[in-house]
Amino acid sequence: MDLADFLEESYLLNKPLLDHKNIQADIVCESDDFGYFDRDLMAGVINNLVTNAARYSKQCISLNAAFEDGYLCLSVEDDGPGFPERMLNTDFEGDDALDMVSGHTKLGLFFCTMVARLHNVGGRQGFIKLDNHSRLGGGCFTIHLPQ
Repeated sequence: MDLADFLEESYLLNKPLLDHKNIQADIVCESDDFGYFDRDLMAGVINNLVTNAARYSKQCISLNAAFEDGYLCLSVEDDGPGFPERMLNTDFEGDDALDMVSGHTKLGLFFCTMVARLHNVGGRQGFIKLDNHSRLGGGCFTIHLPQ
């Protein structure tokens, strides 16, 4: 799949929300990059990531695609406060996945983890990573898909 087109479609789907919140978005991707993944599942993941980034962003987000160590890395970065420490160290499949006291179910993260794991190539499985090393100063969510 053409990665620039995929990210552009994701941006356009969320443009009304981003415009409403006065959030600028950029796409960082080589124009001739192609990746192999389930388009419908990944569209759901990226849509979830952009919606969440828009919730916490101050004024900009970035949709990115790059290749690293045999994985396609699709990420959404923002300029918000970043992820809380408790989220950075959470197993989104185990007992940490639900936090009914705070009202944060983390079902979106659980879904993203399951979608990543459905992507298998040569014995390698997809995975997600959350960090606060965004080039925009906030959080960065990356889904790694084996290629």
